[in-house]
Amino acid sequence: MSRIINFIIVLVEIGLYLIFRSEILYLFEKLFPNNNDLEVNIYSSLIIIFLGFLNIWIVNTILKIVRLNKPKNNYVKDKIELMRNWIFSTKAYWAPKRNDEDKKVANTVEGLFMFIYKDERLNSRERIILNQAYNFIIDNISEKGLPSLSIKLNTVHCTAFGLYIIQKLKSRNLITCTEEQEKKTYLLINSLINSSNKFGWGFITERNVTDDEIRIPFTFWVLRALNLTEYYNHEIISNTLNSLISLRPNCMFGYNINGNPKVCSISLFLILTHELRNSELKKEVLNEIKLKPLLEFIIEELLENNFIEFEEYDIKRYNLSGVEELSWNHISVGYALEALSIYYNSLSNINKIRLNSIVKKIMKKNIHETGFFFNSQINIDFNNPHIYPTAYVVGGIYSYYNFCLKKSENENN
Repeated sequence: MSRIINFIIVLVEIGLYLIFRSEILYLFEKLFPNNNDLEVNIYSSLIIIFLGFLNIWIVNTILKIVRLNKPKNNYVKDKIELMRNWIFSTKAYWAPKRNDEDKKVANTVEGLFMFIYKDERLNSRERIILNQAYNFIIDNISEKGLPSLSIKLNTVHCTAFGLYIIQKLKSRNLITCTEEQEKKTYLLINSLINSSNKFGWGFITERNVTDDEIRIPFTFWVLRALNLTEYYNHEIISNTLNSLISLRPNCMFGYNINGNPKVCSISLFLILTHELRNSELKKEVLNEIKLKPLLEFIIEELLENNFIEFEEYDIKRYNLSGVEELSWNHISVGYALEALSIYYNSLSNINKIRLNSIVKKIMKKNIHETGFFFNSQINIDFNNPHIYPTAYVVGGIYSYYNFCLKKSENENN
């Protein structure tokens, strides 16, 4: 890669010299009035060559700094495997916390992500865990989608999560669906399509929502899931994205359609854009948006150690007994690392160095020796930690490994 860059620099130097040769010679004649034309030509050529080598040295130094600041491939792989093994060591597949046995739908999906964050074949134990967790998801599907077992409602979050992981596991040939299981998958698709609004989706699948109920993170998860289905509705994906972009042309999305920018929402939007199967729509979106300010916003938040984003929203309208408000801890660092890694080549050199440093810092200071992610922004019981933060961080670091380390290594080879 550096050889190609050096070659381009040399060509540019030669081209600039040929274009501005007369101006350069005139300048040197003024600087060295007592020299003849031959000496002026020699001096000017030597200085141009020197400047060319200086430019090559500067560029190579920058590239070297970027490369040297990256963590070692094996170190990153070992950290990913440590975290995956910690998640597989939990009592149930999966509950909210490590020692809990009361399984939840969303937590089970988050655990199932571990199977798509791996390049090697599954071992026999992992295969057993996969089948057990997958069957739990299938068993909980109804005509209205997948429920949050805590509040006994079919939620957009759980339904989109479930559909996404089923499609991902199928695409990786990790599961084979029976005819009955395929029918259940269609129930998930229909429940999401039937509960949509022009700008996306709200909290539950059992009703159409008003604009003020739209939850942007859920909406992007739905679009990611629908995008993976065999009979996906391109029109609903295209229309929803176009509506949201027309509403927020800078794409600084928040939790709702009028909310302040949030890392989790912006990152999910960028990840969705990368995943879009329709090449024309993908090209259209990328031409419409300005990547640089979005990536800058994400990386600045990470530099401020803002790894978790807290969201609260009113659910009085759903008439849940004793529950008027829900709160979420979005593990935005996981989404952020994934988005920044996907668009690594669009980052400036300084931001590449920053990203490399952030990843190294997380692996050194925020991953416990046993394998779970911890952070001062969320309450951690070290004897019984939550599982989901680790799952998202595994996804972020796995993306960093694939897009920034392994891909770079392959290009250099």
